[in-house]
Amino acid sequence: MDKKQAIAHSSIFLICCLLLLGFAGCASKKTAFTPVDIIQADKVGQHDAMIASMINRYQLPAIQIAYTQSGKLTELHGGHDSFERIIPISADHLLHAGSGTKLFTATVAMILLEQNKITLEDTLSQWYPKFPNSDRITIRMLLNHTSGIENNFSDIWMLALSAMDANRKWSPDEIFDRLYHKPLQFEPGERFAYASTNYLLLGAIFEKITGLSLNLVYKHYLFDPLGMAHTYLPPFDDVTHIPRAGGLDIDYVPFGKRYMSPDETAWKTLSWAAGGCVSTAKDMARFIDALFSYNIVKKQSLEQMLQFDADMSEDPRQFVTGYGLGVARYQFGKEQWYGHRGALMGWESITLYNQKYETGVAIIISKTKKKSDMFLIFSEVVDQL
Repeated sequence: MDKKQAIAHSSIFLICCLLLLGFAGCASKKTAFTPVDIIQADKVGQHDAMIASMINRYQLPAIQIAYTQSGKLTELHGGHDSFERIIPISADHLLHAGSGTKLFTATVAMILLEQNKITLEDTLSQWYPKFPNSDRITIRMLLNHTSGIENNFSDIWMLALSAMDANRKWSPDEIFDRLYHKPLQFEPGERFAYASTNYLLLGAIFEKITGLSLNLVYKHYLFDPLGMAHTYLPPFDDVTHIPRAGGLDIDYVPFGKRYMSPDETAWKTLSWAAGGCVSTAKDMARFIDALFSYNIVKKQSLEQMLQFDADMSEDPRQFVTGYGLGVARYQFGKEQWYGHRGALMGWESITLYNQKYETGVAIIISKTKKKSDMFLIFSEVVDQL
């Protein structure tokens, strides 16, 4: 073994030890999950029976479902806010949207575009010249993941530090400092590679352009105008006084089932503009309906978001056939849906819209695992509409 190999092996061993120590510190949060009580179908309506069945078959601590049809919003929910199973979850309990946040970030970008505050061809060098080839990386490339910038979730040290200190609060500049020296994965614009760093950069750029912190950017441009009273960006928004649901991570990180407290900040701040928002299914459904009804951005802007230039033929993401400007295209049977799936250890969401049937669907569950059940759950919900 040469010197470089020895150093690499030593580094990997050290990181593994750090991860083990970090998760060992969370041992008290380890749990043996058991399904909730089965609700008798003859005592509830069809939708309640569907919720009860999903909770038990997929062993979900909690689930929220909302859908819009012909301007009408319907909301369903079931389960509990924690493993003590004392407090039933409500329609207003906050759960993590994960990368559903990217829908918000991309939409703000289009609003700023309409206001002539940015263009899609503006380069990263205007704000963050330290990144390699920043003079060739455009806003458009950040939005559609073709910049070539390394994914911050590929940085093993940031993951280890987040695992060891669940209450750590990452700043964007702290994350960027870890990535400046890393070479691009490919030439800007050459191909698609999903990287949350792209959206962290967009969030940071918004702050510089507007003079507002990102939580207030979302609030000003999206949440207040749309009446999304249960959507926030913690810990920058204080949500400690609002009912929130904890999460269950099965094997996103392979150290056994773990309860994720809604108060932890490390993964949320590491995700930030790429995946840090908490919301409810009804708020997410309200948002996707407004987006596709041209109530947030103009039709021309939405059409640009739906330009699926990125080649997804070799991407492992299930059902995804294209990625536009913050909006992914999904194929379920013969039907195309548009929106975004998201996951943050312990919570998973999907928010999609079908233009043919003018139907929006949002689902959030308080459970994550590598082999996700979300697409099965989504298909079942759609079959019931």
